[in-house]
Amino acid sequence: MTSENPWTLYWQSGNLYSCIASQDAKDQAYIDEFWAEFANGMAQGAQLLDLASGNGAVPVALLAANTSLSISAVDLADIAPDRLAEKFDTLGEVQFFPETDICDLPFDDARFDGVTSQFGLEYAPQSAALREAARVLKPGAPMRLLLHHNESGIVRPAETVIAEIEALTRPDGLIEHLKRFVREQGELRDLEAAGRDYLDDPAGKSKHISGQIMAGISRVIDDRQSFPERALALASGMEQRLVAESVRLSQLRSAALDEASASLLQMAAIEAGFGSVSIDEQFVGDQDPALVGWALHALRL
Repeated sequence: MTSENPWTLYWQSGNLYSCIASQDAKDQAYIDEFWAEFANGMAQGAQLLDLASGNGAVPVALLAANTSLSISAVDLADIAPDRLAEKFDTLGEVQFFPETDICDLPFDDARFDGVTSQFGLEYAPQSAALREAARVLKPGAPMRLLLHHNESGIVRPAETVIAEIEALTRPDGLIEHLKRFVREQGELRDLEAAGRDYLDDPAGKSKHISGQIMAGISRVIDDRQSFPERALALASGMEQRLVAESVRLSQLRSAALDEASASLLQMAAIEAGFGSVSIDEQFVGDQDPALVGWALHALRL
């Protein structure tokens, strides 16, 4: 088990996007358009704050549409946007604040011309986060949030991945046999048998999880004799990342809003000092639309 923030592990791995409904390019294109519309509505040189920003997916989309924006980005995790700087050069223009609680922002009152967040604010104590967002916004300034929907194409697949990880990490499962092998408490034949049993199980398996684990096990087997310490570190790291990913996806599932909780969030925004508050379901595609999440729009009173 790991006590490290699972989101820190995720961002430190060099990810920009945390939650896309599918790998279809139209999903990301829709989200980019969602933020471009907001960016194009801002004045030249406007100062924006992105909450729970991760490695800066929203700032990248905003700056692609309006290069004049000045963006600050905060996240509770120890994020690593520098790892993506070569691929996304506009990240160098963003002022990042890692390990920063969105319920306790290090900014003066009425500092910003707009606030954004993508799949982030719903993880925090929502009333407190909304009050802080209202505090740092100028009167009349807009806030736009993209939030998890409990029926979306992002949240539903999380259940399958969590089950996949549970199968890998269960007592006497494949990961347990791997640990025994690298500690010289189990034989290679036992590890191979556990691998066959796992692969023969009809439960769903993904390239992202099971495929990478199988590739990692092959490296551990190759390293065990000549580089035992490296093999042990690799096996331990695999387990750590599996547990962290399960925790991350469980948090995602818990944070997702149904219709009732979306309405409560809307009321919390009004109580925090926002007006013209609307929250609506957002879809991608025309023929077979995919549910992306909830979009909340509001203005600071």
